[in-house]
Amino acid sequence: MPPSGALTQHTVADVLRRHPTVSDDGVVDLSGVTRADSAAVALLLEWRRRHGAPLTLRNPPDALQRLLTLYGVDAILTN
Repeated sequence: MPPSGALTQHTVADVLRRHPTVSDDGVVDLSGVTRADSAAVALLLEWRRRHGAPLTLRNPPDALQRLLTLYGVDAILTN
């Protein structure tokens, strides 16, 4: 089940508890994400670490994509 709603400092711990890993193919559909902060970036980096390979992010919200670029992790996080 893809993450949905807010991915913020108040929600990512619960999201990680419910979804400790991503699918085997490494695809993460973010079309249901309505709000994201730096905690969302940390969540994606943790999923990438646990997956052991870059992820494929589908439909990331613009704000999240900007954070990934700002922090310089878009290249190491995704295919």
